Amino acid sequence: MRTLTAALIATVFLLLGCTAATPGPSPSPTAPPVTLAPATPTAAPPTPTAEPVTATAPPATPTAAPVTPAPTATPAPEPTAGGAAVTILDFSFQPQSLEVSAGTEVTWTHQGAAPHTVTFDEGESSGALETGGVFRRTFESAGSFDYICAIHPAMRGTITVAD
Repeated sequence: MRTLTAALIATVFLLLGCTAATPGPSPSPTAPPVTLAPATPTAAPPTPTAEPVTATAPPATPTAAPVTPAPTATPAPEPTAGGAAVTILDFSFQPQSLEVSAGTEVTWTHQGAAPHTVTFDEGESSGALETGGVFRRTFESAGSFDYICAIHPAMRGTITVAD
């Protein structure tokens, strides 16, 4: 609308201003006066709407790998009556060495984030334990029983069974 108004004013100025400011003979008295009618726009300007405009972009999809929450320490399950407990936390067995009596059940509880195993030298294994996983073994005879995490062999522990 502003552009149309500006164009109309410029046109009127040029038509009227040029003839009035032009030196020379004045127009003949027989010429009819020129009357300009207001211009009507040929196209209606867009009417503003009260409706909000919303973008329809697709939902964002994450590109980064999901963040794994840090494990929270949970109490180890109570060993059975007369039993003992070992906690697997981070990359260690706690305690690393444990002395028990013959017939004692030992319970290993995994509280870390990475999977671990309890694998004895003679071959018995818990298989991969995820966070919260539990493995139990009863030691019937005296001796020293070494074990490792088969996934992380630097993790070592020993159960010493006394008579």
